[in-house]
Amino acid sequence: MSTIYLNQHGTEVTKDGGRILIKTRDGKVQQIPSSYADCFVVMAVVQITHGVIMEILGNGGSIIYLAKDGSIA
Repeated sequence: MSTIYLNQHGTEVTKDGGRILIKTRDGKVQQIPSSYADCFVVMAVVQITHGVIMEILGNGGSIIYLAKDGSIA
């Protein structure tokens, strides 16, 4: 399991079957298995779909929101 840091404004996180897709504003897409990430640390304006939230929390993971400098938002 790993922690995924989301620190680029405009990033979209969606779910496609057993994968989580992370798409940045510049069009780059990263795919990771749903079971790979157990924690998302969000440090920017990011859109996370309901399906991804349910997947992460349903597997006992967490989503942490911080200010851009890493302080508690």
